[in-house]
Amino acid sequence: MGYCGECEESFEGATMVCPNCNTPLEDRSTSTSERTDPIWDHSATDSSTTDRSVDPTATASHSSETTSTQPKDGEWGRLRESPETDSRQSSDSVRSGRESGGHDPWRRESGGQGPRRRGPDGRDPRRGEPGGRDPRRRDDRVPTGPAYHETGVLEYGLKFPLGKGGKPLVLDSLLLFASFLLVPLFTSYGYSYRVGRAAARGDEEPPELTDLGGLTIDGLALTVLYIGAMVLGLGAMFAGVLLFEVLPDSPPVVTALTGMSVLAALVGFYVAGAFVPVLFGTGSVSETVRELRFLRFAFTIHYLKGIALVTVLWIASTTALFVLLMLLVISIIGMIVLPFIYLAYAVYITNMSCAVLGYVYNEAAKNGRMPPVDRTDDLGLVG
Repeated sequence: MGYCGECEESFEGATMVCPNCNTPLEDRSTSTSERTDPIWDHSATDSSTTDRSVDPTATASHSSETTSTQPKDGEWGRLRESPETDSRQSSDSVRSGRESGGHDPWRRESGGQGPRRRGPDGRDPRRGEPGGRDPRRRDDRVPTGPAYHETGVLEYGLKFPLGKGGKPLVLDSLLLFASFLLVPLFTSYGYSYRVGRAAARGDEEPPELTDLGGLTIDGLALTVLYIGAMVLGLGAMFAGVLLFEVLPDSPPVVTALTGMSVLAALVGFYVAGAFVPVLFGTGSVSETVRELRFLRFAFTIHYLKGIALVTVLWIASTTALFVLLMLLVISIIGMIVLPFIYLAYAVYITNMSCAVLGYVYNEAAKNGRMPPVDRTDDLGLVG
């Protein structure tokens, strides 16, 4: 029997098209109660399997799986209408795939770590804060190796002690003002050493004046070295005096020996002065004297340039200070600020000299004449 859904009429016979609207007819030859669905018809399955030779265990397994997934009577329409059915079936399929070792659609093929989760702002929380350093990127790591200056030695020496807004210079001046207590004097010496050390390391800004304990220890060690060098110098001068006493009293001999003594003293002070910039570069007394590094550095053009520049700056700045002091003496206000200006000048000229000597060591290291200083090395005196 044919049925037209448009006209809602039934037609008997072999008619395939509705004579009223030319719509293809539906086959209603079998009633709904008599029609069976091959998916859910177990009798058809059982009858078909009885005619074939199959493994009974496989048949039982297939039957149990079909029964477990079959909806109960009256649930088919409810399941079809439930919006959660598809999501539950998708989750069950994913879960069954994970348990059986099959393909998991949520697992990334490259790393097998699942989809990358992001925060509310769309950013991956594993990459740190916005604008922060990513440790997995090589170019974000702290740079290592030596650093060299790009500015000239004169410009660098004049500006370096004034860095960080002049705050370290003011604090160092206060330490010098309290030098009658001796401990602040050692602290100021230690900071001047670290200024030279920072210049030799390639820094573009002076160090912070914060580690008072470490600065005091460095200054005390440098004071001991200075006293030792003075003792050696005085010993050499005393030996020269004794030599003059045993020699005959001849004017030509005395004149010649006097000239030689003065020349030897100048050369000795010049060579001994090379100990300071090499100490800035190595940060260690033992490394400075190893293989007579300070002696080799004393005969380089870099050290000669540094000593010449420091000498010229000392003479020029002292002359300018003397003129300024003469102008301040004639006024009452000038007399008040005179001590502070002198203290600031003494600190500035000392740190400027250390910066220049550290610069020339950095320059010598750049040219391969001295061991370079790594930019991550500590500024303190090692020993």
